[in-house]
Amino acid sequence: MQATARRLSVVSATSCARRRLIRSVRLMHSALSAPLVMLLLASCQTQEHHDYTKLILPTRSFPPSAFRQSIHHSDFIIDPLVTNGDCYEQFQITIPESISTITLPPNTTTHRRDGTFLVGHLKKSLSWAGHPDTKTSIDDQRSQMGVALKITGRTLRITSFGAWHSFEGGSSVTVLVGVPEEVSIRHAKDQPDNRTAESLAQEGWLVIPSRPALKRDYDRFTKQ
Repeated sequence: MQATARRLSVVSATSCARRRLIRSVRLMHSALSAPLVMLLLASCQTQEHHDYTKLILPTRSFPPSAFRQSIHHSDFIIDPLVTNGDCYEQFQITIPESISTITLPPNTTTHRRDGTFLVGHLKKSLSWAGHPDTKTSIDDQRSQMGVALKITGRTLRITSFGAWHSFEGGSSVTVLVGVPEEVSIRHAKDQPDNRTAESLAQEGWLVIPSRPALKRDYDRFTKQ
């Protein structure tokens, strides 16, 4: 009888220990799962998905004459293989109702306008005194320069890209923008302008399509 009692006591103690172990494992699993669930929820909440194509004008083709009229070649000639100059383009963005702030490239000239559209003008320039092995011109360089957009929270960000710089000169993109009254304007600090369209796309930016414009439109825009 005593031996049987001892065996029952050992079995009871073992069962209690097993139950305590299972309860501890469950508590540990709950403690670990809660932060993981919260982290996953936070990750889902912070991921933003925007259909940027609804904000920009549809891409369309233009006759070669439109591009020729938008280009003004420069008399600045150091090497006959380099054709410097400026070309002018225009773009438009529909601003979503959720947007409260526009962040623009440094040195962007702005003015206020009515409506819900952001209207911008670009001057793409090549001013280079280098000596290339092949022909280089603003006519060819223009397609590598432009602006892109990205939405973060309630901020619509615009950046320029495609510029390059050297001690002999280089290329640049000048941005002029008309922004609706209801939206706040900020200028980015130390924003690089020499990134490529491909690198920006990998970071979630969308290149804004622009169409050829006339120099007189750009000049009139600067006077608003």
